Amino acid sequence: MTMKQTKKSVEKALVAKILRTVQSYEGFRFNRSQGDYTGKNARSLKEFSSILKSVDIRSINFHFKRGDFQKWVQNIVGDIELSNNIRKIPKDLHGEKLRTTLTRIINDRITELKLA
Repeated sequence: MTMKQTKKSVEKALVAKILRTVQSYEGFRFNRSQGDYTGKNARSLKEFSSILKSVDIRSINFHFKRGDFQKWVQNIVGDIELSNNIRKIPKDLHGEKLRTTLTRIINDRITELKLA
């Protein structure tokens, strides 16, 4: 196997890991506040994006302020690039603008990975 082929197979393995569905206990549990669970649990980036579109805005604001989204994306999903992109969102962004920004960043990354 050439270096180029090896790199391509490593990239494909990483893409598969990032786009996979994780176990329920590893999913992202959306809360409105500490201990106030919404009942929503994302087990993949696709589910995460879908839930972001409709979950109570208090949940998005709560988790964003704490850095929970980027931690889950980096530590569980394994996508450092997406985690860094989320981290770059201005800290004062909130509400529907934050929802729209997060959803766009995540959907753009999913599309990019599927095309890789």
